[in-house]
Amino acid sequence: MKKLPSATTHRIIKLAVSFVSVIIISTICFIIPLRPTVSETEKRELAKFPEFSFQALMSGDYFSDISTWFSDTMPFRDSLMNLNSKMQNFLGTSGVLAGFNEGAQGDVIPDSPTPGETLPEGETATESETNEPETFAPEEITYPADKGEAQHVEQLSSIVICDNAGFEYYNFVQSTADNYVKALNTAGTKFSSQANVFATVVPTSTDITLNEKVRAKLSVSDQKQAIDYMLGSATAVKTFNCFNNIKQHRDEYVYFRTDHHWTALAAYYAYETFCQAKGITPLPLSAYEVWSFEGFLGTFYNDSGKDPALGNTPDRVDAYKPPCQYSMTITDKYGNTTSMPMLYDETNAPASYKYGTFICGDNPLSTITNESLTDGEACLVVKESFGNAFVPFLVYHYKTVYVIDYRHYTSSLSSFLSTHTVNDILFVNNVSMTRNSSLVSDLASFIAG
Repeated sequence: MKKLPSATTHRIIKLAVSFVSVIIISTICFIIPLRPTVSETEKRELAKFPEFSFQALMSGDYFSDISTWFSDTMPFRDSLMNLNSKMQNFLGTSGVLAGFNEGAQGDVIPDSPTPGETLPEGETATESETNEPETFAPEEITYPADKGEAQHVEQLSSIVICDNAGFEYYNFVQSTADNYVKALNTAGTKFSSQANVFATVVPTSTDITLNEKVRAKLSVSDQKQAIDYMLGSATAVKTFNCFNNIKQHRDEYVYFRTDHHWTALAAYYAYETFCQAKGITPLPLSAYEVWSFEGFLGTFYNDSGKDPALGNTPDRVDAYKPPCQYSMTITDKYGNTTSMPMLYDETNAPASYKYGTFICGDNPLSTITNESLTDGEACLVVKESFGNAFVPFLVYHYKTVYVIDYRHYTSSLSSFLSTHTVNDILFVNNVSMTRNSSLVSDLASFIAG
């Protein structure tokens, strides 16, 4: 009779196999040519292996950046992320909507704004420093009606797909919204003597273009009510509420179907409301040269596990080039400055990258100079990625447009203003950001620092 291996032998074999597997996987992970340089799923370039410098070595940044590079460029990263997304959607999918009322319940949105923070003792707001009611749209507003019934509606764990478009859930969070308002009011109180401080909150597609009958079945908060509450509470800044003007154009191409961002056309309608608040005349759309990039498949497409309902109808990214000469530089977290185009040619870019045409994506600091002006005002835009499509419309009106992405900028607003003179400061954030406690905290720290 053949003698079977002992339990000890089994354990040794298992350990040996595990050890060899770890060695093989580790070897693969350290082969630099096998490590990806871009992520189509996340629509960004991945971390690069850092260049050596004694300054980075002494500060500890060199080894920290190696660690970031190693974790960020794991081989087969996108495939693993897409597999995880598909598994989540498989476990969280409930099929066609029929009386669907799932999702987290948002907080009740107050009918009245919260009391705003006061100006420093001894200062009083002049008439030009107070917010006036929005007058861009008429008091009685009629929005374009739905073009027809929804034919296909599918609930996924992170989004809803209606026909060939994705939509995200939005739920109002009172405490986070109030902290966002507090941050805006702090900015107005601290910096209104140096510049005019403006703010808007951008709606997402769910309350603009989603079929109204489908929207009524979702357990989501009313974005117009939430935006009215937050901007109405931001009494220390000048506000421009773009909700009505965008929704009046809801039957136009104002939001992507496969991505969570607005299009540049929607950003133009927000720019119109800003011009009204500032008291300047917006350029007509006909004054811009339009660049178009076909084949865009964005975050909704990836979050859905590349659902064919979205993949079969890719988006088009339109960018509007202002009628002036301009140049742009971007500054990284180390202070290195590079010249880059304000509108980047994304014709041959991966499908998920094409929104990056606007100001070359998210960078700590971007500086755009209107070369057609010998003199003029300067402004600062404080934003997350929604602000990218908005910025190009400002360039015609200012000699210099500074853009800070507070998620990546390592200094403070006070520090920036100590070395840069601006006439206007604009806070441009989307409504979903105002329920994200981490992002609101980052913004508040940037303002208070």
